[in-house]
Amino acid sequence: MTYSYASTDNDFKNEINVTCHPRTLSVELDAILWKVKKPITIAPGKAQKIEVSYRDKDATDARIGGINVYYNDVVFSSGTATIKLEAKANSATLILKNSGGANAVLSGLTLRGQKITDFGELEAESVSTASIAMYGQRTLAMNLLSIEEVKYAQKVADFEIIRRGLPRGLVKQVTLKSHGKNGGSFHADQLSQTIGGIVIITENQTTHTNQSYLIIGEAHKLTASATLLETTWYLEPVTVGSFSWVLDA
Repeated sequence: MTYSYASTDNDFKNEINVTCHPRTLSVELDAILWKVKKPITIAPGKAQKIEVSYRDKDATDARIGGINVYYNDVVFSSGTATIKLEAKANSATLILKNSGGANAVLSGLTLRGQKITDFGELEAESVSTASIAMYGQRTLAMNLLSIEEVKYAQKVADFEIIRRGLPRGLVKQVTLKSHGKNGGSFHADQLSQTIGGIVIITENQTTHTNQSYLIIGEAHKLTASATLLETTWYLEPVTVGSFSWVLDA
């Protein structure tokens, strides 16, 4: 059994900082993401690539993204050119190609789509002052791009401080051995569990009693002329209690 405790355990943290990214998704599907402000000239027989970043006239400091992006309101003050749009999360590439014999001047074009407004970063914090006083400060910073509301980030921080806030013993892996040919029930036990299964470990020397672990990896080795079967389970502790996204009223 490979076992760790407290100072050698990187999971022991008593200050949790969770960064979230508040953002909104527009109701309208045709929100303006970018417009041509100055005429763009494409020489005859030439192609021009233009990189544009999505903008919001009402939230100039916000980071703007978009989905289902398209263009319309195209106006050429002279000549014409083909337009190819390559839309990305926060920007787009416009490729303009003039196959004619005279300059093409693009004076109007609007990119539209469903607008995502990112209002920057907010941080939620959960601290175990008793643990810090006893063992010193151990900080974990979590930057969770998928969380858009600070109340959810606080739920994560509170959950992690319960899970990590005190030193504890952890079993990292355990190896079982049996006879490769005549192992009987021991042999069967080794093969009965696999990744995703839960095992309960009791180890008297460290008073590690009835602790539940999830098997996150496994390895098998058959040696000594097929008379020794070794099975190693790599483990992750099952957290006491459960995490819920349900918010308090």
